[in-house]
Amino acid sequence: MQALLEAATAIDLESKHGEDEQTALIVAAAEGHVECLTVLLKAGANVEGVDKSGSTALMYACWKRHKACVSALLKAGADVRATSSEGVTALHNAAVGGDKACAEAVLAAGAEVEATINNGFTVLILAAANGHEDC
Repeated sequence: MQALLEAATAIDLESKHGEDEQTALIVAAAEGHVECLTVLLKAGANVEGVDKSGSTALMYACWKRHKACVSALLKAGADVRATSSEGVTALHNAAVGGDKACAEAVLAAGAEVEATINNGFTVLILAAANGHEDC
């Protein structure tokens, strides 16, 4: 990927692909490819870029339990209080995914533990509903 970025005169880091209209950064975060994510961030990818539902790379990394990607995104300044069109935050996704380390990382970065999504569910309800007692 680094070679592609170096060889190109202009790469649209914000182009969106697929049904969910995901950016390359979101795809890297969702798949846990921290090396690719880091290269994209260094090349200028928007850490706050969103997909069709308004979800960010940080939200995907938390949902998919990719702690290394969460750490890299937080280091790059990802907004832990960003919400999707449904009111979902990275902390909500960490609760759904059941990853205590991801939840702790976004909480330490200032995530709102009392945040409620549009259907009224809280982080605590989502963790309980998904059987994640560690979160």
